[in-house]
Amino acid sequence: MFVDLLNKYKNSINGFIQVGAHIGQQVNTFLEIENKNIYLFEPNKQALAELERFENEPRVKIFNFGLGNSNTKLQFYISSNKQGVSSSFLKPDLHEKYFPEVKFQKKELVEIKKFSSLENINANFLVIDVQGYEIDVLKGFEEKIKNIDFIFSEISLVNFYENNTLISDLDDFLNNKEFLRIKTSLISNVPMGDAFYINKKFLSRSEIYLYTMKSKIQISRIYRFFNLFKDRKKLIYHLKNKLKSFIK
Repeated sequence: MFVDLLNKYKNSINGFIQVGAHIGQQVNTFLEIENKNIYLFEPNKQALAELERFENEPRVKIFNFGLGNSNTKLQFYISSNKQGVSSSFLKPDLHEKYFPEVKFQKKELVEIKKFSSLENINANFLVIDVQGYEIDVLKGFEEKIKNIDFIFSEISLVNFYENNTLISDLDDFLNNKEFLRIKTSLISNVPMGDAFYINKKFLSRSEIYLYTMKSKIQISRIYRFFNLFKDRKKLIYHLKNKLKSFIK
């Protein structure tokens, strides 16, 4: 979905902001879109060591701090898996149930800043992967959210972390900022996925109506039930785990 969206809207994209860049899994994809600056934010020093392989790319700017709704330092829960994958400013909750292999064994204070306090960043495509901290990041944009046209974000339907942003919260917040969710991809056996929001100025009235209806259907219980069957291997894995829990 991600690559298709970039190709579809590349002529309207003037740059990329990625909050939670981790080790830069998407950077090469960004670089394929010519003449666009790329701004990467990653507070985890372990991941930063990998991310810095892009520091010689003239279009890539790397920032070793997180984004949030204040200029301060926050406790960061760091996982011991894959250069700190799934690390968050929020305390893990159901994450340990769905991903028992991921262990959060370290905490440290890290710096966060409001995006509104930053200068000389010109980009309108925002990518957010911050493990439930999405609305805090977006609040920190303040009036600069008006410079953003596209938002690609990880989404959650349950509390993987304590008081994390749920997709309904994200929909409501962004709708008030004139964004609409037009693409949704849910993992078949885990209540999470990715979503793409676009500024309503790109949509006709009929498209706004249709996408509004579609976005509600795609997070409904019945849609999520049928979504379980789209990946046979994951369905079997899910059923085996349920059976193990029942036997215990």
